[in-house]
This record gives sequence, C-alpha cells and structure tokens, in this order.
Amino acid sequence: MGQSGRGRLGIVAALLGLVAFTAGVGAASWAALDRASYLLQRASYSQRQLELFGQVSSRLNRAVADHLRALALGQPAAIADWQQALSADLATLQTVTEAEIALVDHDGDEQAGEEQELTGIAAWKAHVEAMADSARHSVVTAQTDGLEAALRQFEQQGRQPHAEALLVGLSAAAADEHHEIQIVNQQMDQTRSHLVLLGLGAVGAHAVGAAVVAGGMIRRREQLESEVARRTQDLRHANAELQRIDECRKRFFADVSHELRTPLTTIQGEAEVMLAVGAVEQEDYRATLTAIQVNADCLRRRIDDLLAVARSGDGQIAFATCPVDVPPLLAAALDEVRGLARVNEVGLSLVSSLPDLTRVVGDHSWLKQALLTVLDNAIKFSRPGQTVTVAAKQHHESLTVEISDLGEGIAEADLPRLFDRFFQAPSGRQRGGSGLGLAVARWITEGHGGEIAITSGLNAGTTVTLTLPVLHEREMA
Repeated sequence: MGQSGRGRLGIVAALLGLVAFTAGVGAASWAALDRASYLLQRASYSQRQLELFGQVSSRLNRAVADHLRALALGQPAAIADWQQALSADLATLQTVTEAEIALVDHDGDEQAGEEQELTGIAAWKAHVEAMADSARHSVVTAQTDGLEAALRQFEQQGRQPHAEALLVGLSAAAADEHHEIQIVNQQMDQTRSHLVLLGLGAVGAHAVGAAVVAGGMIRRREQLESEVARRTQDLRHANAELQRIDECRKRFFADVSHELRTPLTTIQGEAEVMLAVGAVEQEDYRATLTAIQVNADCLRRRIDDLLAVARSGDGQIAFATCPVDVPPLLAAALDEVRGLARVNEVGLSLVSSLPDLTRVVGDHSWLKQALLTVLDNAIKFSRPGQTVTVAAKQHHESLTVEISDLGEGIAEADLPRLFDRFFQAPSGRQRGGSGLGLAVARWITEGHGGEIAITSGLNAGTTVTLTLPVLHEREMA
C-alpha cells in the first residue's frame, strides 16, 4: 500500500475516531441533560409539597379559630367542613409524595425517606380526625358545662395534643424539603462540572461543535439554576410567613381570651357585689348597671369585630346599598360610647359643618360599627380629663369624619402596619386589645368606596380620618 493509501486510512481512522468521540460526547451530554431534568422534577415536587404544607397549616389555624368563635358565640360548628378540607389537602399531599417515590425508584435511600414521609402523612390524618372528635366533644361540653369548660377541653384535648403536633410536624417536613433542595443544588453543581469537562473535551476534538453544545448546556444549566434559586427563595419567604402567622395566631388567642374575659369578669363582679350587699341606694344600682352596660357593649363590639374579620375573609357579607343620613349616624355612634367615655372620664365633642341632608350610600349598621371601632380606640387611649373630638365636613364629592384624641400617640415605625389584622403597637398591647379593630374599620370603609387614614406621633395624639363618597340629590332622584 502506498503512502497515499496509508494517508487515506489515517484520515478515515481520524474521522472514525472523531465520530466516535463526538458520539461519546453526545451520549454523555444527553445523560447530563436527563440528570438535570430529573433534578428539576425533584425540585418541582418539593415546591408543591411546601405549598401544601403552607395550605394545611393555614387551614388548620383557621379551623381552630373558627371553632373557638363558634363556641364563644353559641353558633353551629362547621367541624365536618374543615375536617373534610384538611383530609382532602392531606390526600393531595400523599398523591404528590407517592409520585416522588415513583420518580426516585432507582435510589433506595431516597425512596426510604419519601416512604417515611408517607408514614408521617398517615399520622397527620389521625391528628386531624382526633382534633375533629375533640371539637365535637367540646360542643357537647359547652351545652352541658358552659363555655369556659368547653374552651379548656378543646385546648387540652384538641389544639395542644393534635393541632400543635400537626403544626410541628409540618414545620419539620418543610425543613426536610428545604434540605432536599440544597442537595439538589449541590447535584446541579456536579452536573455543571460534568458539562464543563465535556465542553473542554469537545473543543479539543471539534471546536465549533463543542462551542455550540457547551453554550447550549451552559444556558440550560443557568436556566435550571435560576429556576431552582427562585423557587428556593419563594420557599424561604413562605416558611417565614408561616412562622409569622403562627406567632400572630398564638398572640391573638391570648389577647382575645383576655379581651372577652375582662368585661365578663367585671359584669360578674358587679352583679355579685350588688347581690351580696342586699338593700342599696338607687344611685348604687344605677352605677352598677352602668358599669355592666359599658362592659357588655365592649364585649359585644369585640365579638362584632371577630365576626367581621371572619366574614370579610371569605366574602360572606354583602353590604346594604341604602341612603344613610350621616348626621344622625354620627349622633347614634356618639350616644353609644357615652357610657364608656363616662367610665373613663373622657369628654366627647362633635364639630360638624355637614348639611342636615348629607347622605352616603351604604349599610347603616356596618358604617356605625366602623365609627364605634375608632371611637372605642380614641377613648381607650385618652387620659382622664381629655376630650375626643369628632369633626365632620363635606367636600364636593366626598365627606370626611376625623376622630382625634390627645393620648400618647403612636410611633412612626408602627403606622404602616396599624391596619393589618392582629397587629398591635406596644401601647396597644399594654392596654389590651385583639389587633382587629382598625382592620375591620378599613374593610368596612373600603367596602363602601371610601378610604381610611391615620396620623399620629409620640405624645402628639392620634387622628383617624374616614373619607366616604357623598350621595348627591340628583343621584337620589
């Protein structure tokens, strides 16, 4: 064989070697992409599981709150509804976990870990069933032994041993999923290293082809990393929000128990004192009845706040759309809080430039509750001897009602969160409260097409301004 023949054989051999090398690079690249797709699917399952953890936690907290509210108000308890909803969420979570087990069937350790999660889900279902049984027993206890006994029974036999255990389990499972995502990120880094090595090898064999393949792989890796990083950040935010909600829930239960117990204790104490004294003067009876009336009004407003918050969240309330005379509405609200103001030695002043026929469209009772909520706060945070001022005036298309007190005021840093449910500034926690009043007032005002705003400063008092659209005579016609 001549030299040219040997050259051609060398070229053929080189070409065959290049083809074989390229085929090997292609096969390795395909395996790396398949690995990346697998890791992304794992991350997707983890994301869905974390979403379900958050959904179950939120629904569980709401179920506990709704049941306590139903007990307190003597209303029918929707135990079957929330039990069914929680069971459905856990069934979905079980389906997702089973799908992930099928995905990792080639890895015994991973499969064992996911099967352990299934065992945990079965235990959570048992907690839900046990909590529902405790809730049903508490309804019977409320009818036979009273509200306090029912609340205590549900706390000891339902919420603490089952709801709290379920929340702890959900938190631990969320932490495991976060750890699993960290492992996926590490494996993604390893895949990245493999892809880089393949790219370098392909450059040596076929520069142009290697550049195209490497570039495509790097872009794919960056997209995967970006997606995993974004979802990981979302999961961190969701977990932080769950922790914040849990803290708010715990503080809310403590505060609302105090809010309901304090006026009840006062009413009971006043009645027991009068019964024990026997024959007393008429003025003493009047003072005692006034104290009972004021505390009963306070208790009713707290219950109205709880009902409003619960209904505003699920859209159960439709406001009436009737013409409402504003001057009589202001007078009625002030009359209703005069007893509270008298007990707290706080004066009330109405400064109004509204025409007699000033009207808005809305629901009279709900608008009055918004005014009562703000007036209640103003009186509560005023010192003896001070005056709460209500100033009302009309603009062209709207009217404003400003309710001002001369109390200690609110720090500027707390102002943006005052209308959030369950939020309380330090001064509010010292004086008691549920953190619901201003949230209810905003919901009512905005539901009537209006706005509510607050201005305050430390030792400078507080002014809450409600703005509502005015009903003109041409619209009444």
